[in-house]
Amino acid sequence: AGSSGRVADIDVDVRGPYGCTPLMLAAHSGARQCTAALLEAHARVDERDEAGATALCAAAAGRRHHTMAQLLQAGADAHTVDHSGSSVAFFAAQGGSAACVRLLREAGVDLSAPNSGGWSPLHAAANSSHLEAVTALCEAGAPPHCQDRQGWTPLMLATNRIGQPGCRCKACVRRRARSLRCMRVLLRKGA
Repeated sequence: AGSSGRVADIDVDVRGPYGCTPLMLAAHSGARQCTAALLEAHARVDERDEAGATALCAAAAGRRHHTMAQLLQAGADAHTVDHSGSSVAFFAAQGGSAACVRLLREAGVDLSAPNSGGWSPLHAAANSSHLEAVTALCEAGAPPHCQDRQGWTPLMLATNRIGQPGCRCKACVRRRARSLRCMRVLLRKGA
């Protein structure tokens, strides 16, 4: 294999739907052996899909902290942002993984950097009712009172999820309960 991302006549960085490479797909699914094999075959670790996301973003979105550690060890840029300005921390928060958030904190990533819409990782975690990610971000010092461009705070997003009427299925009831717990964490942290 050479540094060009080719093994014999196989392009290990071939593009599929949405510009995804095999490494991005392996990272998102947490296939660590596949990720290792692709890295050994010189897959380019910081290739971007059509939205500007990398394999590290895909691993964070998929809640795959072990795969993220592999990619970081292989030289992935922990400070990358996609075309919307969303950081790897944003993907980790949106996916809800406290372990991914902690890994990025250890790598020195700014856990409060907003995307182009003004949403911070904490906005993403609160909006998705991801209690563990909200807690990890708050413990890492992410400001709980930050506002997006329309003035929405993470607390408002968590509260908005609680107040939505409608479905009483178990999944929706659990989501409202998670939103309430997120709201309480944010209030304890000074939101």
